Amino acid sequence: MRLHFLAAGLAALALAACEVPREAAPPMSVQAAREPAPQLLETARFDLALASARPDAERLAADRDALAARAAALRARAGGLGAPVMPAPARARLKAGVATPPAIPEAAAPDDGEP
Repeated sequence: MRLHFLAAGLAALALAACEVPREAAPPMSVQAAREPAPQLLETARFDLALASARPDAERLAADRDALAARAAALRARAGGLGAPVMPAPARARLKAGVATPPAIPEAAAPDDGEP
């Protein structure tokens, strides 16, 4: 008998814990509360949609090898395009020029007309 009361008490606690707290429930407008509940669809409609998509899935699976080969060819081509465009000495000279601007001697500074 005690076991039944204990089981009933645990079931009541479990059901009480399943309720969403009021603070967590999203607010519902008056208009939305007046609307009827949405009707559920039969699962046969979903089965029909999945059955009609099966040929497309099989076609894509058949093209998988061709797509993998094409992707490998594109990766190889991209690897070849990643080679340096400029020779190393020219690149070093360009970086050195960008990193340190040329110094302008005071004698070569432009004259603004003042003595």
